[in-house]
Parts: sequence; C-alpha cells; structure tokens
Amino acid sequence: EKPHLPEVPAGQGAAPDAALRGERQVYFEPGDGGGEGAWHRAQVWSREGLLAGNVIDGPAAIEEVSSTTILYPGDRARVLASGSIIVEVAQ
Repeated sequence: EKPHLPEVPAGQGAAPDAALRGERQVYFEPGDGGGEGAWHRAQVWSREGLLAGNVIDGPAAIEEVSSTTILYPGDRARVLASGSIIVEVAQ
C-alpha cells in the first residue's frame, strides 16, 4: 500500500501573521555580477507556522529547528501542500 504522507493545512498567498517572528538586518553578499554586498531589513518567519500556498518575498529568513532558508532580495518562496518550500531565485 502507498503510505499517506502528511500535508500542511491550506492557506492563502499571504503567510499568517502568527508565523512572522519579526525583522532583522541581514547582510547579503554581492551576486555573480560583482559589486558590493549590502545590509537589508529582512522579515523572519517560522516555518512551522506557514501554510500550503503561502508566498514569501525576499529579503527574508525562514527558520526551523534544523535549518534556516535565506531568501535574497527579489527571491520568492512558495509552500507546497507537502510542506516543501520551492524558492524562485531572482535573476
């Protein structure tokens, strides 16, 4: 039999306010095009509080017990029903 995998509850495009832990300054290194790095004010999200269908725009950090996902300015993350996070990297 095929096992049933747990799914994250469905949400809307915007992540729930309860998942927002706050904001902090984060230093982002320059991209492949060179230049200088810069400090950005980034939202900090709790991964456990995110719902399927939520979209988070960078700059941001998504924290959980075992890792942190960093979204550079212009990146976008989308939460799938499986709980996986797909990151679209800015050009």
